[in-house]
Amino acid sequence: MKNGSNQQRYSVDDEGLKAMDVAAIDLDDHDPKGTIKVRQVRDHLELEDLVHAPRILPEPRGGSIHGWLKGVYRDARGFELGTLNSTLLAVTMKRQSMKWKSLALGYIADIVTMAHTFVIDLLRVVCPVERVRTGIMSLLTGHLMEKYKAAISHVNFLLEIELDGTPATLNHYFNDNLEKWDGSRQRRMHARMESKMFSDCKHGEVVRLEDIMQNYPMSNADHAIQDLHDILHSYYKVARKRFVDSLRMQAADYHLTTGPSTPLTLFSLAFVADITSRQLEEVAREDLTLKRRRIQLEKENKDLEDGKKILS
Repeated sequence: MKNGSNQQRYSVDDEGLKAMDVAAIDLDDHDPKGTIKVRQVRDHLELEDLVHAPRILPEPRGGSIHGWLKGVYRDARGFELGTLNSTLLAVTMKRQSMKWKSLALGYIADIVTMAHTFVIDLLRVVCPVERVRTGIMSLLTGHLMEKYKAAISHVNFLLEIELDGTPATLNHYFNDNLEKWDGSRQRRMHARMESKMFSDCKHGEVVRLEDIMQNYPMSNADHAIQDLHDILHSYYKVARKRFVDSLRMQAADYHLTTGPSTPLTLFSLAFVADITSRQLEEVAREDLTLKRRRIQLEKENKDLEDGKKILS
């Protein structure tokens, strides 16, 4: 959704989105012109079946939204008399936010991948023995996947609320934005009528009614479409900011980085205490070759000690 100086410009490229969103890409590839990568971080092999695959989306396409809104309004007309169909905001909002899912899942996939990379790097520092480190990681993997799935599930929950729920807000900026659009329309109309104004001693500056009708001919349908545009634009701004904040604070921060039960808190004293003797043996067991060599050296050392006692 984009703003022009005098016209409102939005992305309504359904076919382009459907065609490009199904194609996975390599992150090393250059962005095709007019596209956006939803992923920036390369996946670990064990995460490929869990997180959103790298994809490309078309950038917002320039063009006036009024033609599209007119078609939506015409298709949705029913028995309403002089009022907007109550479902129009939900329908148009869902169309305008159709790229949110790929962008949001791509974002959380990058955060999941970075959190997983941090866990791997941390284990490499605290446990330099690769065999032991691999064993510990095998014990952590199941718990890590549960944490990652919880974060992704929360993103889908937020998407369901925003895209499939009833549009609603208590944010006062929605009304503020509506008032700004109304004021902007009045200023543009005043600028067009300025050349038609003349001074009247009794009433100040006035404009003849026929001049207004000639310069601002809007039908009832045009007024309804303009109202729909203003409501959609005002609500979209509020909903977008709300969704982005929720995505960052709830899914990324709470579930993956700063919350009380993130992947970074798994390797703790409680986790170590819950490791069974069998698991510990599998993780910390000696290499068989080294074990045989150690047993041989211990036997030789004992034999030397026994010989020393006999000679003394």
